[in-house]
Amino acid sequence: MSVAQRDPLVEYKRQSYSMWQGMMDEIKTQAAYQLLTVQVAPRPQLMRRPQPIQLNMNKPLINMQQMTTNAGASGASDSRQEPVRAQIKLGRNDPCWCGSGKKYKNCHLKEDQAKVK
Repeated sequence: MSVAQRDPLVEYKRQSYSMWQGMMDEIKTQAAYQLLTVQVAPRPQLMRRPQPIQLNMNKPLINMQQMTTNAGASGASDSRQEPVRAQIKLGRNDPCWCGSGKKYKNCHLKEDQAKVK
């Protein structure tokens, strides 16, 4: 139902546009106020860096007696050690070592396995 022979949709749009303009004007006013009343704070004093610790490289940090007692205590828990590998183990999908550009499984895998057996 319309009041005063006006379309409600047109009146709604007109009112919302005037509210939008009022909000934009308020934002501009507040931004100008903030920019004009800002106060620059003085620069804080820079903190000095801590001096690095000087180590005497001629004197060991731990003597050998301490190392042997520490190793004896921890040696019981680490009785198994990893084996040392002389060569890098190639995965099946890694590039072949010969440089052909093929995958290792399609190039030299079978030959290398035959050499090991």
